[in-house]
Amino acid sequence: MYINYNYLKSKDVNPIEFVTLICIRQMKWEPERVDDLALVLTDEIEEKFTERGYITKIKGKKKDLELSKFRLTSKGNKFLDNAQTPNITEETLKIFDWVKKVYLAEGKEIGNQKKCKSYIAQFAKESGIVRNHLAHLIKSFLFSESEMEYSHKLEYLFFKGSSVFSTKFDLHQSRLYQFYEKNKEEFDKDFSNIKN
Repeated sequence: MYINYNYLKSKDVNPIEFVTLICIRQMKWEPERVDDLALVLTDEIEEKFTERGYITKIKGKKKDLELSKFRLTSKGNKFLDNAQTPNITEETLKIFDWVKKVYLAEGKEIGNQKKCKSYIAQFAKESGIVRNHLAHLIKSFLFSESEMEYSHKLEYLFFKGSSVFSTKFDLHQSRLYQFYEKNKEEFDKDFSNIKN
């Protein structure tokens, strides 16, 4: 399992708190994790994650221990998924949420959301195109008639390997990056006029 410590730090979550969320997630399928949860869950952690909307308690049965009633909310599950995605940042998530809305509004497919977020992060890191510049590039690509056929699925917007065996991100195989390089002069001029 990969842990994105930078993302945890940006969300003010320490490693013990992260492990606490993992224990709570597994509680649903492994009620015997209650002993592990007892080792890491404190009143402060419970309060923090309840306020953030990451955890909740189910009604359970009368004989159930109180600790065994903890569950992650969808928000808590989303947080854990993000914390296990390499290079992801708040900017990555903002770009993903925005482009996802665009895709859904156009009736297009999203695909694997975790891969999408990872590819956005990799693309930004390797290309150096971030924030508003990246949003401008994406928007130009999506509404370009010549590139429209390559943007039916969000997962493939940033990267699609040349075969089923090429799964490692390669910036130069990215249709979006190729689009940028083909129109580099124009985009660089645009970027100089767009506040990032």
